[in-house]
Amino acid sequence: MQINDISANIDAKMHRLEQQLANLNDARERVSGDTDAQAVIDQDIQVLMDMRAKLVKSRDLAWQVHQLGQQTQEQNLRIRRHRRLGLGLIIFSGVALVGLLIVYLVAF
Repeated sequence: MQINDISANIDAKMHRLEQQLANLNDARERVSGDTDAQAVIDQDIQVLMDMRAKLVKSRDLAWQVHQLGQQTQEQNLRIRRHRRLGLGLIIFSGVALVGLLIVYLVAF
């Protein structure tokens, strides 16, 4: 699953959760005289708020993991480039050394 899909999924869940919170707040206002019902609704609101905080944290963690993955890929690419450059320099040095030996042997 792509990070954008994960983020969109979490955003959709948060939107539904926000709707549920709005409905619970409306219900709380309607039962303003019944303290037992208000207590139950307050508990439900608190549970939804906790879920919302966890969803936000999950989305943030997903983006952090994604960014760390991208950084790791970039580092791996950089390491491969440096390895190829080093190998190329070794080969070039070897060819230059053979060339110098040939020139030295032909000259003397």
